[in-house]
Amino acid sequence: MGLKADPIPSGKVEVKAACIMATFIPEAWIKENAVEIDGRCEIDVTDTVLSLSEIQRLCDREDSTNQLVDAERLGHRGPYSVEIEESVRNFFGIGNLTLAVTEEMVARARLSRLTSRSKRRVQDLLALLERADYVDVDDSPYDTSWGNIQNRAGE
Repeated sequence: MGLKADPIPSGKVEVKAACIMATFIPEAWIKENAVEIDGRCEIDVTDTVLSLSEIQRLCDREDSTNQLVDAERLGHRGPYSVEIEESVRNFFGIGNLTLAVTEEMVARARLSRLTSRSKRRVQDLLALLERADYVDVDDSPYDTSWGNIQNRAGE
């Protein structure tokens, strides 16, 4: 089955939803059948999905989507399923499943995520520097790398 998209004119591809949420559905074996149990939750898998080479091959409740979630990290050791197709369609703003999600759509989404993350990191760094004592980065004997500044600001 897999994800498909409507054709979108070049230059007009834009992300419609803020993130791609996977619905984790825990299950238990009952009489040799995997049956849904309590504990359904949503997990942001946007970066993971955008790193995939073939997003259009994702199918709900199959290995392609189940591998997006670490069930043990969520405290579940039994069978489970993951649903994501609708969230991917919402993220890319596609409704009719007739053509594959294009590389252009994925590239624009990746760039959008990177740009947003970069802006947040710069804003965080500026906020940390405003709270920190004066440090002349060029003459400082201290490690002023991002990780060290972040750690020292929490002291």
